[in-house]
Amino acid sequence: MSEQTPGIEQVWKREPLSTICSRLTDGSHLSPAPQPAGPAIANVKDLRNGHVDLGSCTRISEADFRKLQSGGCGVNPGDVLLSKDGTIGKVVVYEQPESITALSSICIMRPRHGVDRRFLGQALRSSDFQQQIENATSGSALKRLVLSNIQNLEVPVPPLPEQQCIGKILDTIDTVIEQTEAIIAKQQRIKTGLLQDLLTRGIDEHGNIRSEETHEFKNSPLGRIPIKWDASPLGTLVKEPITYGIVQAGPHVEGGVPYIRTGDMSGDTLPLPRLLRTTKAIAKSYRRSEVHFGDIVFALRATVGKVLPIPKEIDGANLTQGTAKISPGSSVRTDFLLWFMRTPAVGTQLMLVQKGTTFTEITLGDLRTILIAFPRNNHEQKRIADILNSQQAAIAAEQCQGEKLIRLKAGLMQDLLSGKVRVTKLVDQGAKAR
Repeated sequence: MSEQTPGIEQVWKREPLSTICSRLTDGSHLSPAPQPAGPAIANVKDLRNGHVDLGSCTRISEADFRKLQSGGCGVNPGDVLLSKDGTIGKVVVYEQPESITALSSICIMRPRHGVDRRFLGQALRSSDFQQQIENATSGSALKRLVLSNIQNLEVPVPPLPEQQCIGKILDTIDTVIEQTEAIIAKQQRIKTGLLQDLLTRGIDEHGNIRSEETHEFKNSPLGRIPIKWDASPLGTLVKEPITYGIVQAGPHVEGGVPYIRTGDMSGDTLPLPRLLRTTKAIAKSYRRSEVHFGDIVFALRATVGKVLPIPKEIDGANLTQGTAKISPGSSVRTDFLLWFMRTPAVGTQLMLVQKGTTFTEITLGDLRTILIAFPRNNHEQKRIADILNSQQAAIAAEQCQGEKLIRLKAGLMQDLLSGKVRVTKLVDQGAKAR
């Protein structure tokens, strides 16, 4: 499909943007008065995921719109946009049918004949070009990229057929990435709905979500819950006292006992290889906070309320003072409790008792009082947790696919936009097909 080439300098010429664009300017330096309706004027905030979010654009009067267009601030389909103030380096190849205008924080480029707009858009996103942007950027509090510097930034310009082929390949991957992101967003919305329904109404013996029209409910401190549910303080649902961990773990000890900090809880799992370790003697003196498979770790500080399960490979690890150990008792399953502690019902309770502003935390005493609603039937707890676990697994699978596509795109950009890998065979095949 492709062939290796000894070097881009032998086949492609690098040219400044000023020579490959028939128009290169920025938007309006004056902000027209906003209107409730009318034509759109775009700002950097409106450049999102390769398109202009017309719904978030400020609307201006028809008179101001015509004035800006005649003044060279108009954006037409086929133009390439580059953010130059604040968040620098965002790129949009404008393909939307609506003609708009832009503010001065956006550079407007119109590729000349012989330059493919999709190729140019991809070239502007390349690591090479983004590094040029970083080198040319000025300012500290507010980053800026001035127009005269943008004009001198360079991109490689292969023959037009290669540009078109490269642009098509990379745009196709972008489309698949966008579709994957849309699926993830949809699955996240489904999960949010399931959390609300399953953890407030539950599932009856027929597998249906209960409703007050068909099932009995009762009042509780958490609102209306099924008659077969209870609402109890977290501290009464554990088999061991909820406690925090080691106060002073000391320096890292190779081969020592791993311990969990709030900083280790940023992801969806606890990363054993990255956990710091303390001496066995220190860990032994904090035996009460030793965690085991089936326990839950809770962030008392920083990301207050984050909860993660203890996996088998971390069995026997310990905690720091900023985290707490929760060992569910026989009345509530670990997987059900994990999901309930991620609900808005628990989040609201935590907000009411957490202390601090810049550095927030919650005390063990307050944590023990957090109310948990749960079915008395352990089987219903399992069914609810299984549904939510399955939904989360579906999201994780799509996220994994999205990450693979992003890595693939990065590798292809490095190869195709540098000339390291040529697409001449594809171009020849296309020419023969025509």
